[in-house]
Amino acid sequence: MSTSAGVTAPAAATSPPGASRSDARALFAVCAATLLVLMNYTAPVAVLPQTARSLGASLTTQTWLINAITLGLAATLLVAGSLGDDFGRRRIFRAGLALLA
Repeated sequence: MSTSAGVTAPAAATSPPGASRSDARALFAVCAATLLVLMNYTAPVAVLPQTARSLGASLTTQTWLINAITLGLAATLLVAGSLGDDFGRRRIFRAGLALLA
């Protein structure tokens, strides 16, 4: 197989001097936010038996309680995505972090 003479290797992407530090900070912020959301999402599972006992809930009702949390998270993600499109991802991300914290 031959290559055409006009094809060259892509140039290496150069980044500004402080980009790796800001990229690392952005990655850390996103990872920390994801951890915080998942902790808030899974925390009710730990107290579900006590909650179900106090409510007199059956196994089916416990399942609905967990599914309600999932539906709430899904609805929030859809709304946050739309708001991020309208007002900017960074602004909505910071507002969500402040609201969650």
